[in-house]
Amino acid sequence: AARCRPRAPMRPHAPERAWICAATLLCFAAMAPLAPAALAAAAEDPLLRDVTELVRIPSVSALPEHAKDVRAAAEWFVARLKRTPGGVFASARVEETGGHPVVLAEASEASVAHLDAASVATVTIYGHVDVQPVDPLELWDSPPFELTAGEMGGEAVYFGRGSTDDKGNLLAALAGVEDLLAETDGRLPVRLKFFVEGQEEIGSPQLSAFIASKKEVLATDYVFSADGTQPGLGKAGVVLGLRGAMAMQIDVQGPERDLHSGFWGGAV
Repeated sequence: AARCRPRAPMRPHAPERAWICAATLLCFAAMAPLAPAALAAAAEDPLLRDVTELVRIPSVSALPEHAKDVRAAAEWFVARLKRTPGGVFASARVEETGGHPVVLAEASEASVAHLDAASVATVTIYGHVDVQPVDPLELWDSPPFELTAGEMGGEAVYFGRGSTDDKGNLLAALAGVEDLLAETDGRLPVRLKFFVEGQEEIGSPQLSAFIASKKEVLATDYVFSADGTQPGLGKAGVVLGLRGAMAMQIDVQGPERDLHSGFWGGAV
């Protein structure tokens, strides 16, 4: 599902709210389940070809031997952004974090030149190109890095590591943006950015410092996350709030040797 979290006290104007909802629906339209008869025809679909290519890159961020693959996935997505019609995301580039890289892109000035610069909102689409390890391989019914047509719950689906977390979702979001651009002659109703990381599956260890160092570049009013689930097959949804996560470490210092739990240990 797409997730959109506003930054207080910003409130979107009606057209901006409509754009966010429209983009969400376009994303889900792009990812709608395919009837079995449509599977062969879908092989010619540009979105499906993109997902196939990106899934093929084994960008497992937890394994050092796949660091080059995480970078390759980031570079692949940069090239894909640059293919957006009209050069809207010609600014796409890979940036270093001290760990796995990130992809940044800002929509061209030409795509937002018709907007009032003083009042227009900025929307950032977030996603990640790294994936979880695939072990144990013997439990897979198909090669994990090859997009494979199959069936689940009576629906025709595709299997492949990253196909829904988060490569397929991310590419669907881009497809939604491109559909919108096609209908508006290359004009966007908001300033649009992409922020795509390569370390989400390992807790994004370098991301906080990177974001702090790029505050002006990353400044945004809304974050539209392409990483998540949807309410059901064929059902779109927007999640407006998330509970987040918390981690902690507890250090306990005790005596230099074991103590019996009687009089002496009990007192301690």
